[in-house]
Amino acid sequence: MKYFISIILIYITTLGFSQVDSSDVTYIISKDIIVIDVNYLGILSNSHSIKPTSSDINTDIMLKIAGKQKHTLAIGVGLNIQNYRSDYYFVDSLGQTTLTKVNEKYENHKNKFSLVFVSVPIEYRYKSLPDFRKRSFKISVGGKLGYNIQSYYKYRGNDYRISSTTKDVKFKEYNIDNLSMLKYSAHLRIGYGKIAVNFQYYFVPVFLDNKGPEILPYSLGITFIPL
Repeated sequence: MKYFISIILIYITTLGFSQVDSSDVTYIISKDIIVIDVNYLGILSNSHSIKPTSSDINTDIMLKIAGKQKHTLAIGVGLNIQNYRSDYYFVDSLGQTTLTKVNEKYENHKNKFSLVFVSVPIEYRYKSLPDFRKRSFKISVGGKLGYNIQSYYKYRGNDYRISSTTKDVKFKEYNIDNLSMLKYSAHLRIGYGKIAVNFQYYFVPVFLDNKGPEILPYSLGITFIPL
């Protein structure tokens, strides 16, 4: 993640110094370069559920590659963090991953499973007033290809691994088995000025077929476009 932040800073710095006069700078930075989604994360599953505090965060750097005025095509690079908050922990056996519910007596626990992806978004954009960024109605439709670079499970509460103790523990386990490393998703974003609402649907389940529970994520929330 540190490398990703460094790339963002280098890119923005280069962008600023590469412009000669102020009119060019205004033109470049009015193109919705940075897009941040703060979303509720949900799942489609017949056997499992997650808490409503689960989140899906996207940060994308986008550049226009085609089109002009109201209709454009943009592509970029981004970071996606999915936080699944639930009452389940992981059990791996004979090459299979299962989710087992934490005993109800450990009611004060905090439990989170997180996935981090590097993604490549591409989208069609419509802007009603392309020269007036703060007063423009916007619609974006596109998709993303992502690759998993990190996964971990974090738990805090009574130690469910030892039934005879009520000792509080805190631990984090990395590199969860049987995950789908690639993800494909489609998204829709509708907004005005620097704020929008968005919906994202993932076509690839969290775990590999026949290797883990069938869980298909989706998300919806608010988009911020600061630059």
